[in-house]
Amino acid sequence: DEYRDRAWFFLARTIFQQGKYKSAIFEFNSFLTKCRTENLRIESRFWIGESYFNLKESLKAIEEYNRFLEKADDVNLMITAHDRIATLYFKQQRYEEAIIEWENAIKTSSDKEQNAELVLKIGHALFKNEKYENALERLNPLLSARINSKKKGEIRLIIGRIYQLQNDHKKALTTFNAIPAELAGIYPFHDMYYFRAMSYL
Repeated sequence: DEYRDRAWFFLARTIFQQGKYKSAIFEFNSFLTKCRTENLRIESRFWIGESYFNLKESLKAIEEYNRFLEKADDVNLMITAHDRIATLYFKQQRYEEAIIEWENAIKTSSDKEQNAELVLKIGHALFKNEKYENALERLNPLLSARINSKKKGEIRLIIGRIYQLQNDHKKALTTFNAIPAELAGIYPFHDMYYFRAMSYL
């Protein structure tokens, strides 16, 4: 039974990896009707959620991720599931719910660099939700964290926009000017010069 379950599970995973998401959902659901290996049953829910995520079926994806999280013990998959749910909520402008999911991901993770990236997402959601002081509290400490220059550029872009919206253009310009010029042609930095011009005005 265990060998059969593992073979069937990896067959379904292979279908998923080929990008045949509807077929993967069908195969995983068929597998769940016969599977007797509990850890594979639980992980199958994650991959069904991933399939719905890639098909942009948000409600079904969130439902499957939550079913996975109820019994999961795989830390990496748990972090990804929380991150995916948060990303879907963010796209729906449900910023507070997104923040809760990213906070749950941080509680699960012990990777400092990964957590810094999750805090950046939380800061972005707070910015979108117009909670500017809270966003600054979360984002400013990241400027001294060990993360790559692109992520630090993203942080400075958000912080600069907050200062700009608060009419503190001196701080806004200091922040914008610290973003490396070579990032200007990369998303999300396309409007960097426009924002700087607005503060100069």
